[in-house]
Amino acid sequence: MPGAQHRDLPEHLPFPALDPELSPSGMMRRRLRNLGLAAVAIAILAGLGGLATYLVHALAAPGGGRHAAARQGARTLPAASAPAGTVLSQTPRGALTLSGLRGQRPTVLMSLPRQVYVSATADNRYLVTTNGLLLSVGPGDHLTTTRLKDVSFSTWSAGGPEPLADGDRYLALQDFNTSNSPADGSPIAIRALSTGRSRSLGTGDLMSADPAAAGVITSLPAPVVATSTASSAPSNGGWPDGKVVLRDAGRKDVLLGTATQLKADVHLPAATPVYLFPAPDPAGDKIAIVVEPEVGQSLAGVVVVSRTGRVLYALSGAGLHVSASWSQSGESLAMPAQVAHGSVLHIWNASGRTSVQRFPGRGEYGGCSWSPDGAWILCEVGGPHASGEQWAVASASGGPMVITTGPGYPIAWLARGPGA
Repeated sequence: MPGAQHRDLPEHLPFPALDPELSPSGMMRRRLRNLGLAAVAIAILAGLGGLATYLVHALAAPGGGRHAAARQGARTLPAASAPAGTVLSQTPRGALTLSGLRGQRPTVLMSLPRQVYVSATADNRYLVTTNGLLLSVGPGDHLTTTRLKDVSFSTWSAGGPEPLADGDRYLALQDFNTSNSPADGSPIAIRALSTGRSRSLGTGDLMSADPAAAGVITSLPAPVVATSTASSAPSNGGWPDGKVVLRDAGRKDVLLGTATQLKADVHLPAATPVYLFPAPDPAGDKIAIVVEPEVGQSLAGVVVVSRTGRVLYALSGAGLHVSASWSQSGESLAMPAQVAHGSVLHIWNASGRTSVQRFPGRGEYGGCSWSPDGAWILCEVGGPHASGEQWAVASASGGPMVITTGPGYPIAWLARGPGA
């Protein structure tokens, strides 16, 4: 099976671990994009300002081993220090807006119902909404809108985190409204944007389009016989995953990793049921797989693999509720995670460097977007009571984070417009 012979990790890619004091303690579970309490974060930022701790962990170049963690001054910068750029956001009321990072007045592009969510392609060229719209932002902030046939809450839904496949020529779709058992997964299909023709790709669990081919990258539920513990079928109807495959039209599945292999890669006990969240880079050359324990307080990890399943990088003990966001070059990966008393931002570079920075305050950070040049990462404070309007801008090379605000949840960092 492709990938099975590649699980031995190179010695020059160790597992960077968090300091012991950053282990999670009594924090509520959530999945991927559930974020922290904005009210708490705002109070801390207002009252403590620059008293948050900032951490940087660095690894030497391949073969060099791990450097000791370096603690820098706990200092944050005001919004005026934010880099130039344009961020596409969705307000709590649903409106799509463009804004800068220094408090500029936002430009409203269109209004959407509150229950509609928007995801951007990895190259930031297109947006797909859960009510069936394909959007693109052109010169002069002109918004082009195309209605996608039979895409809605009650029919087919666009896959995430990358909704378009094969160089943005196909739409990856999943039908969550069938009567399939969670142990079978949900039907998956791809649809040609030029002709509207669809092709079935079987079933799967958590799915993303394949940027490099007409297909998808999907996790598959674990076989029932292999998951007979009490936590195998939780009350929310979820089902632990058994493996991740690359499934392109007309080709056999390529195994990117089994749950057993991926858990070993991030030092999780073999008996831990996990969800596997695949996220490809914009070119589809590398796939980050978040390995998230199904229950309990076990720490999630991230494994980056090639299209053949060869392990390129693995991070163990990252924290709780980890997500993965690629830079537009595909050379860097941002991985925000919740830890004790706050959040951290892990960054991996394909050249072999890794680091970890501490977010200010006690808020839960996530929803990260990269600047087009790969120099900055914008992350939001979120959670059940958050509006997505509290932002932190981190430098990919380290240093104090910029604390600023925006009109809502950031979706994509564009290359032009207000503040550019």
